[in-house]
Amino acid sequence: MVTSNFATDIYNESFPTGTYNMGSIVDMKAVAHTTNGLTVRIVQRVTAEDDYKVKVEKWNFTFDQGKIKSVKVVPKSTKLLDRYTLFPGANFGG
Repeated sequence: MVTSNFATDIYNESFPTGTYNMGSIVDMKAVAHTTNGLTVRIVQRVTAEDDYKVKVEKWNFTFDQGKIKSVKVVPKSTKLLDRYTLFPGANFGG
């Protein structure tokens, strides 16, 4: 699943082996791709201890020989929102 030199700055305590906060993802969409990479927009419903309700950010996946080499947040892609509408009638957040 991952290369021996896998690197990430996303949920260091669990990704990719754990599920910490992965259940909070309410939407994801591929927004760009290259020969060995994929950028995905991730929308997460945030836990009660944070000052905002929804976090939207892009994650860049890099692949090597059919395995994930890295997953990192795209710099300056994070947006903090009070509400996110997945589709009409389904709102997450405030």
